[in-house]
Amino acid sequence: MTNRLPDPGIGLPADQNPFRTDRLESLAFRPHDPGRTAAGVVQRFRAAGWHGAVVGPHGSGKSTLLKRLIADAAADGHPVAEVFVNRQTPRRVRRAEAARVVGALRGHRSDPGTPGVVIACDGWCHLPPWERRRLRRAARAAGAGVLGLAHLSGWGLPVLYRTRTTPALLASLVEELQPHPHVAAQAGLRAAWSASRGNIRDALFRLYDRSAAGA
Repeated sequence: MTNRLPDPGIGLPADQNPFRTDRLESLAFRPHDPGRTAAGVVQRFRAAGWHGAVVGPHGSGKSTLLKRLIADAAADGHPVAEVFVNRQTPRRVRRAEAARVVGALRGHRSDPGTPGVVIACDGWCHLPPWERRRLRRAARAAGAGVLGLAHLSGWGLPVLYRTRTTPALLASLVEELQPHPHVAAQAGLRAAWSASRGNIRDALFRLYDRSAAGA
């Protein structure tokens, strides 16, 4: 028996929605620029000693790229310490997270030829400026790399990749999630892109809602 999607107008239950959270989380990073590969982007960070920033707007793939960088750095033998903060994180927690990493690095120095620690910070731009400086100094002293995600600049880290979104990038992700969309779904793709103002994460959430409503 061949499975087929319900006709437009019939909402999909959550476990059949192609845009459900577990499917979105399974999407791999893909560059927005034609001709560039994910492996090529990763190699740029590897060549820089896993030290640099990924800069881009909300919903442009920064966290997805960081997940790939963490996996590849770990596969190369680097211990990875992850930090996550955002604008909703209380300041005391942001300070505590930075202090936790600085404390772990204090007195640590990788032996020559031994893979050093890599600090992966999702929300680098949301750490207080003095904490970013303190963390960079501790990393330098320990021979550690720092991977930071930010929206506008590297905030002290060299910018090694800038993420951005395009309608074509959104379309390629939707094609992977829903290989044979209805004509109505294709129209919904255009509407989701427009309404999200280029935020691909938001656009995919909107497509989830449309599929759930049978739009």
